[in-house]
Amino acid sequence: MRRRNWWALLILYAAAIFALSHTSVESGALPFPYFDKLFHAAEFGLFLVLAWLATGGRSLRALGLTALYAGTDEVHQLFVATRTASYLDFAADLGGAALALAILLLCQRLWHILRPRILDPNDAKVER
Repeated sequence: MRRRNWWALLILYAAAIFALSHTSVESGALPFPYFDKLFHAAEFGLFLVLAWLATGGRSLRALGLTALYAGTDEVHQLFVATRTASYLDFAADLGGAALALAILLLCQRLWHILRPRILDPNDAKVER
């Protein structure tokens, strides 16, 4: 997929997060304690993956973009009457992003180690 398509998908996902942050929250019982923090981590873990793909695999740019958007999302919630901003939510956002980045980098490393070297023209051995 072209990078501009990943950027478009990232922008659409950011708009979805914005819309979700603008709606009121049901104050019903959570399935388990800290479920909302797990949701925050998953939400921004996916954001990081999309940012990583949009930036061409540039880890620091993707992480910076994710942290910036997570911060603005929490500031945005300050201005929504039925929502509250929380540094714990921000920490969960960054934790999910960091975990997603670690998984991406591990998978990338494993891919380079385990892929068949015969099919890679750059690793072709010269016969003597």
